[in-house]
Order: sequence, then C-alpha cells, then structure tokens
Amino acid sequence: MPAALVTGASGFVGVHLVQALEQQGWQVHKIGRHTDLGQYQLSHQDVVFHLAALAHAGAQGADEAAMMNVNAQQTLDRFEQACSAGAGHFVWLSSIKVLGDSSARALTPEDPYAPGDSYARSKVRGEELLLAAAKDRHTQASAELSIVRPPLVYGPGVSANFLNLWHAAMSPWPLPLGAADAPRAWLGVDNLVSFLLTRVASQTQMPATIWHVCDDEQASVREMVTNLRSLVNRNANLWTLPVGLVKTAAALLGKSGAAGRLFDPLPVDDSQSRQLLSWSPAVTQQQQLEKVHTWYQQR
Repeated sequence: MPAALVTGASGFVGVHLVQALEQQGWQVHKIGRHTDLGQYQLSHQDVVFHLAALAHAGAQGADEAAMMNVNAQQTLDRFEQACSAGAGHFVWLSSIKVLGDSSARALTPEDPYAPGDSYARSKVRGEELLLAAAKDRHTQASAELSIVRPPLVYGPGVSANFLNLWHAAMSPWPLPLGAADAPRAWLGVDNLVSFLLTRVASQTQMPATIWHVCDDEQASVREMVTNLRSLVNRNANLWTLPVGLVKTAAALLGKSGAAGRLFDPLPVDDSQSRQLLSWSPAVTQQQQLEKVHTWYQQR
C-alpha cells in the first residue's frame, strides 16, 4: 500500500486530496501546519504533499516576514526533512501569482518572476530555495521535486475570492461586469487533485520540475458569472461601465488588486503538463460549478 503524508490536510485542497488518495488505497498521514514532521513519519512516505501555507486570503495582518517564514523557509525545511528521511517525492503547491497578476499571453513555466504582493514574493522565494536545494542534492539521495503553480482553485468548500464572486453571482442584483471579458485561467479542485495523482503515479523520473495546470476553459469573469447565474436559472443581468473608470474608483478605495482580478487577463499555458504526463482535466468547468452549487445549497 503506497503511503503519503499531506500537510495542510484540513484545508480546502487538502480535504479533497486526502479523500481521493484514500479512495485509491493510499495510506494517508494527515498533518496540520504546526505539527512537527518527525523522521519516523517522513521515513515511511512514498510521497509528501506539502499544501500547508500562509495564504493571502487567510493572512490578514500577517507581515511579509511571516509569509516568508511559512511559505519559503518552512517549505525548504520540509523538503530537506523529506530528503533526509528518504521520501520518494515531494510535491509543493506554489501559485501562478509568482508570474504576476495579469498577462496578455498565456504564462509558461519558463516565464520570469513578476510577483505583485507579499504572498507572491514568498512563493517566489520558496521556489528559489527548493530548486537550489534540489540542485545541490542531485548527486545525493533526494526526493523527486514537483512544484505546481495553480491559478485560482474552486470547488466544494471553497472560500476567499471565489466564494466572494459566488455570493455576488447568487445575488438578484445587476452587476457592473459586462466589460469583464478578459480570459483568465481557473482550476477546479477535482482537476487539481487529478493532476497531483497523475504526477505521482508517473514512473518517469524527472528533475525538479515546475508544472502549470488549469481547466480546459479559460473563461472571463463575465462568462463565469453568466454560468453561475444559469445554475439558478437567472439571466446574467450584467451592465457595462468603462474599465478605466472602474479601476480608478477601485484604486481610490484601495481595491486595485480586486479590480485587476475581475477585468485583467490571466491565461495559463499548461501544455507541458498535458504532453509529458498525458494528463487532461477530469471534469469540465460546468461540472465543477454544479458541484459547488450542490455543496453551497447543503451548507
């Protein structure tokens, strides 16, 4: 029976990953953020999924030093512990935000870093530390390293930005999102879990690798809201304001980042993941949204 250790197991992604691993017959050890990873725990693992992080949405008031400690230094510590204990594979969730918050073209793993906030900078530093450590260990016993950069992840149990969008879409009021037509990458949690399982099931040994993954559909916010409202048989009911006017108003309110997530493009290129692993999304965007709707009704 293969064994996996999952940090952040009680978080949004962790809950879905643990369930999928157990359904496939894995022995799963679930670890909270502050639990000490002893050598005994790590020495019996085929894979360590390091999901625990100090996220931008859950770190109100956290300074950059705290994020650097949790998302960078502690991530390196976990990798070093996993390598020393003989774990076979170390999988870490980074973020597409390390490449910026918007892009006119689809972002690839080779694009330069362009972090726009403390969270993204901490993820950049985490990537740099892991890649350097993996390179230093290339002649020693070392866990295989996979760095996965998801865009916004959504699904049953979601919170933060997507849940805010959901609440807005479920309201009966018209929304000023008619001009929010820029393509953006999204990632259903079922598709993220499918990718993670496909990656660790691959028998091909690979050097430390950065992976991009997203849904087939790179929908605009306008399209996403339209799809959400269709779940409750409601018309889109969107009206249009000039994007420049909306962004100016948002800047005055200190909400520039939120406006960018609504109106700016952020497409992602995950062709490497599909080609090297023969992977494709397990569910469509509509299927994942329907699961969110069912979960939301049952809360």
